[in-house]
Amino acid sequence: MPPRRPAPAVEPLGYLAAGLGVLTLLLGLSYLLTPLALPPALLGTFLGLLCRGMEEARTLGNLALALCALGVGAGLLLVFSGAYG
Repeated sequence: MPPRRPAPAVEPLGYLAAGLGVLTLLLGLSYLLTPLALPPALLGTFLGLLCRGMEEARTLGNLALALCALGVGAGLLLVFSGAYG
């Protein structure tokens, strides 16, 4: 019988998704860089949903989804509120 391989670690995907969520939040809160928040938000959302399906990274996936939604929402609120002119 061949030896069993250890399962791959999925936590790095969760950390990457959470990092993209933080980047989305930071870019979304800046008025001029708000359009640049959309690509990391899409990638962070995809990785967050992927991590939600894995027990080891579920918390980080939820955090990434929340941060991406918050970043995009804050960016849209800043742009459409007319606060900057």
